[in-house]
Amino acid sequence: MHSGGARIPLSIASAPKRLPELELHYKSTPGVVEARLMDEILAGSEVLQIEGPHGEVTVDGPVETPLSLIAGGTGIAQCCAIIEHLRDVAQRAPVNLLWSVADARQFYCEELLSAPSSWLTYRALVDPPGPSNAAVHWLRARELPPSGRTIVSGGPAFVYSVVDQLRLMGITDATIESDVFSYSPRRDAAGPIPHPQ
Repeated sequence: MHSGGARIPLSIASAPKRLPELELHYKSTPGVVEARLMDEILAGSEVLQIEGPHGEVTVDGPVETPLSLIAGGTGIAQCCAIIEHLRDVAQRAPVNLLWSVADARQFYCEELLSAPSSWLTYRALVDPPGPSNAAVHWLRARELPPSGRTIVSGGPAFVYSVVDQLRLMGITDATIESDVFSYSPRRDAAGPIPHPQ
C-alpha cells in the first residue's frame, strides 16, 4: 500500500521457504496509476506497507496428480512461487506450465522456469494479433490431463478467456482454480456469476 492509502496489487513470486524474504513482481506501465505509485516507492520517496496475502489458491507439495499452470503476463509470478516451492519439496508428478505474453520482450525469469527438471514442462507463447490470447489458441489444439488441478493466473480478462476454453475442452470447474475468482468474480446484468469449487 502506498502511504497515500492507494492499494497496489503485487504478486508473491517466492516460495514459503524463503520467508521472511518476499519476492514481489509488478510491471512498470506508463499511464497506470498503481505502477506510477510503485515507481515512487522504488525511487525511495515512499515506504511500501504490505497487507495480505489475499489469494486463496495454494499448492502444498509435492503434488501427487498432474498440475497445469496457465499464466498470462505478470501472472507468471504466482507460478514462479509454485515452481520454486515444488523444487524444494522434490516434486515428481508432471507439471505443465504455459506462459502467454502480449510481446516477447515481456518474458523474464525464464532461468527459473527453464532449469532442467524431470517433472516440469514449460512453454512460452506470444499472443497473435487481435483480442485473443496465445494460451487459448494453444489450448484449442491440445489436451490437458483429465485429472489433476489447473491453476490460471493473470488479469481477469485473461483468466476468464482461458477458463471458457477449458470448459469447452471438458475440464470441470471443480478442478480449475484462480485467485481472480475471489477478487474479480465474473458478472452479468443480474450480478456476480459464482464459480463453483
